Amino acid sequence: MHPGLTARTAAMLQRTAGNAAVTRLLGSAHRRTGGIVPVQRCGAVPQEECPCHDAKPPVVQRAIEVHDPGTTPAGAPAGTTNATIVDGYVKALCTDFTVSGAKVVPAAGVCPVPGAVKAVVSCGCLCTMHSLKDSTGAPVVWKIVVDDKDWPHTDDTTKTVTVHSGFSNVEFGAWNKGSRRTMYQNWLVLAHEMCGHAALFAAGTHPVGPPPSHGGRPSHDPTVRIENQIAAEHGISPADQRGLFADPHHGESFARIVIADFPSGSASVAALPAAESAKLAIAKTFMSTAGVEVDVIGHSDQPGTAAGKSRISRARAASVKADLEGRIATARFIAVRGVSSAECATAGPQPSCRKVELFMYIMRGASVTHP
Repeated sequence: MHPGLTARTAAMLQRTAGNAAVTRLLGSAHRRTGGIVPVQRCGAVPQEECPCHDAKPPVVQRAIEVHDPGTTPAGAPAGTTNATIVDGYVKALCTDFTVSGAKVVPAAGVCPVPGAVKAVVSCGCLCTMHSLKDSTGAPVVWKIVVDDKDWPHTDDTTKTVTVHSGFSNVEFGAWNKGSRRTMYQNWLVLAHEMCGHAALFAAGTHPVGPPPSHGGRPSHDPTVRIENQIAAEHGISPADQRGLFADPHHGESFARIVIADFPSGSASVAALPAAESAKLAIAKTFMSTAGVEVDVIGHSDQPGTAAGKSRISRARAASVKADLEGRIATARFIAVRGVSSAECATAGPQPSCRKVELFMYIMRGASVTHP
């Protein structure tokens, strides 16, 4: 036994420096006999009382998880799960992160300082959310939920961020600074929610006002600015970045479902292919769950007279509206109009141009009718 080293002192040293430090101090006799202090293992004492277990390093708890990681969303290919979907989004956001099991984890050495300088906001956000702790030092766990029936959103109470799978036939976008609609990839939707809303909530800086006005949200600007920083890191041009409250349409977001392949000269939803008709059912469910309003925009391809194309595009919009009205209140249809072949760039018969677009939104600023 080491001169002057009591059992109590050895135990205190063991709890702060680990078993190996005690063994080295006591010498070879202690190693042979087990000595005065039994070797501690991870299950023997609370972790906070013995932070230095020599048998193996402590397990690191992660602060970002995937909800129901093994579930396959409707319409997704076999082998595709919520975990693999979120893995793709996370890697697109920051190549130094991946999903392992249900956990979103960084590569070694990435956090707390992101190694990818070109994506410092993107990777830095995930590092911050990955390492969140509460006042007691326990991890604050945020979960990524894949739910194709709801609007993407962030809930600070439940610490959840909700996104779509990419297989729902519902796309998302927002009005850009130049008063044009810009469609998003789903990884940018996750970035908006996780690095914008969730990160601001975690920092205690998420705005609580001012309230929405004129169809937009002034309080949304801090989140949109973060989104635009991330977009810039990923090569999205300033012209295609999201508008702020002061910009046209207040930079508001929308969801889009495209119902195409109407027969030439027809506006009948009964004549749609089965896959396109199924999108009407998806629209009804999504609109009911998300509580959105909608613009219904009909289109035609290029063949035909100007009057004929205008007429059929309007008729297609009206036909889709009539089908949806069986489940969606009439007051939620804000615009129902046709645009002829104005958005069909290819000459000749084009089934993809014979379509109706549903633009759904929570804030009225996203409507085509907004001044």
